[in-house]
Amino acid sequence: GIPKELVQIHPSKHSDPKGLVNDAVNAKRQNEKESRRKGASLIENWWVLADTECGRAGLCEASQKAKDNEIWLGFCDPSIEFWLLLHFQYTTQSFGDVRELTHRLRRFLPDYHAGNKHPDMATLFPKLPKAMDNAKRLRKNHTFEGYGSPRTDCDLLIAELNCQAHKGSELF
Repeated sequence: GIPKELVQIHPSKHSDPKGLVNDAVNAKRQNEKESRRKGASLIENWWVLADTECGRAGLCEASQKAKDNEIWLGFCDPSIEFWLLLHFQYTTQSFGDVRELTHRLRRFLPDYHAGNKHPDMATLFPKLPKAMDNAKRLRKNHTFEGYGSPRTDCDLLIAELNCQAHKGSELF
């Protein structure tokens, strides 16, 4: 329900948070130059969504650089599959690795696996409000309990997109 022209995705050669943020900073600077010189649209909100399955090296540096450059940095810990799982159930379970998490997710999305990481959006979209609630509940629980993992900030990005796309009327 969000217009495609509202979102620009800038591909990255990196998968680690530090590399993703560096690429976003470079893309943001390029966008600022093009908007001044060529009258291109200035992108207002920049987001990096990273998962931690590639490791946590440079995480603090990436967070600080994102903050310094006014880029929102969201995490999925351990991976995006955790966000997908929250569409079906609430859990605070830590997963040993992404394979274990994917195995759990396949109970709900049987065709999702290492060779097919394209979930059925027709199945997920109606469950988006539940996933949003579960992510918010998880963040509240972790704040209260002092935990940081597992986690996802996908709901924050989606809420922002929803707000931008439907000013005055909510998508969900």
